[in-house]
Amino acid sequence: MKKSYVSVVLIFGGFLFLTFWVGVGLDTIGVYLDIPSAILILFFAFVPLLATYSFGEIRNCFVIGFRKSGVDKVDIKNAILFFSSLQKYLILSGLLGTFVGVIALLSFLGSPGEVGKGMAVALLISFYAVILSIVIAVPFKTGLQKRLNELEGQAES
Repeated sequence: MKKSYVSVVLIFGGFLFLTFWVGVGLDTIGVYLDIPSAILILFFAFVPLLATYSFGEIRNCFVIGFRKSGVDKVDIKNAILFFSSLQKYLILSGLLGTFVGVIALLSFLGSPGEVGKGMAVALLISFYAVILSIVIAVPFKTGLQKRLNELEGQAES
């Protein structure tokens, strides 16, 4: 999973590069931070997971993602299913948040100063969902799928 750490650093580095390239400096980087949007994403992504997985099972899926050996195929398949579900829930919660933001935007069409807030919520929630999916769900899912393919290849030999 060391490659995942490198990719996370590169993703955030690329994000910072792009924000500076478009003219957002360190003094205005706070426009990308919205605690209610982050809470909404985490809530709507993890509550459905908690309906299917216990806290212990969620922890085990992350442990399996980091562990290099001593894991059987069934555990890896279950962890892949978990991270696939997490990825779907993150994207769907981003879509839900976008709808919330657009509804807020449309409700404030009469006051131009408030329209930007609704648009920011709509875009930030989608942004958070995609970033979390790219940084957490996809690398774990891909790494586990790769490890499962290797185990299945060894079993056939």
